[in-house]
Amino acid sequence: LAGALVALVAGWCSDARADGPTKSASILPDIPGVTTKGGWTGFGVGVYGSLINADTDTTPSLGLTGQSAGGTISGSLQVGSMVFDVFGTYGAMFGDLKDLGVDTEMSLGGRACVLATQQTAFCAVGAKLWLDTDAGNINGWQYGGAVKFRPLNSPIELALEVLHSEYDTASVLGVDTTSDSVRAV
Repeated sequence: LAGALVALVAGWCSDARADGPTKSASILPDIPGVTTKGGWTGFGVGVYGSLINADTDTTPSLGLTGQSAGGTISGSLQVGSMVFDVFGTYGAMFGDLKDLGVDTEMSLGGRACVLATQQTAFCAVGAKLWLDTDAGNINGWQYGGAVKFRPLNSPIELALEVLHSEYDTASVLGVDTTSDSVRAV
């Protein structure tokens, strides 16, 4: 999140220093045929769906599966061949996780992406998580990778994320819990 904030400020400052026909250099270079200045910059809302596989550190391990679906809001800034995102999600849980008492999930995070083409970016993802459960609120962290795709001259953006999450469940459930998920945004 701090990196995305620095990139937002740096991008704004480099635009603010523009002086007539000569513009100051970007922090990161544009790559001919790959970057279009500001092509990924903007705000958006969307929906997501996830497949989740959760596990505990007990013997035997308690493996649970589930799904989540919800909404997302995000902001992106393109700086040269990099794209920095901040995002928030809120969704409902389904499957074994819902049966166990996990009702909703919320996250606030960021992505740092490298453009491979004008339409494709590869990203590192990190987020703070909050789960609302029948046993109380559970906090966690999420990290992983994503591939984002944006058709040329289109406001639509699609992403596929592979994420690992670690939850602070020892105080609530008495065990450590992790999950791995695949999310389409």
